[in-house]
Amino acid sequence: MARSLAAALSNARDVSRDANPHVARTGSAGGTPPDQPQAWARAYIGLPWKELGRDRAGVDCWGLVRLPLLEVFGCDTPLHDTGYVGCGRRDVSNIAALIAAGKGTWPVIAEAPYYRNQAVRPTALTDDYWLCPIGDERPGDLLLIRQHGAESHIALVAGGGHMLHIEEGTDSVCESYIDGQWRRRIVGIYRHPRLVHP
Repeated sequence: MARSLAAALSNARDVSRDANPHVARTGSAGGTPPDQPQAWARAYIGLPWKELGRDRAGVDCWGLVRLPLLEVFGCDTPLHDTGYVGCGRRDVSNIAALIAAGKGTWPVIAEAPYYRNQAVRPTALTDDYWLCPIGDERPGDLLLIRQHGAESHIALVAGGGHMLHIEEGTDSVCESYIDGQWRRRIVGIYRHPRLVHP
């Protein structure tokens, strides 16, 4: 296990150095199909859930985003291991406040139309007009997701329309955000300042 993890991370670092120093928008070294997550993402699937977890022994959604941003993309981010007491419904307002304060430092790639203009609220979130536009995101970008009635969940773009994320009580997974339940919950896509190119 340690050897395969080390090999995956080594491959991820090699891939992340290509294309100025972030992973290419689609595909990867070794020919990953454009509709599949990039190879580096495999090293982060199956990590156990741990409230306020920030390492491989266990992670919450921020801990899962933080690990590959640091290990694969070389981007340091705040720990955010204080400021909220629990995940999910228990502390959704504090989590949403932390996210709102932090996202202002990350360039916006896309936001849902209603999210940009809080004065205009959709009457039904089933109308495609209200969806966050996708297509300009790339691996390493952050997806802000509406959950428990607030913008309180985050995930990391893994390529090919897939995201790495974890929810309370489950192991980390890589699944599609292009369709299904997640597509309608995405309210914004943001990029770490180090991954923005002139």
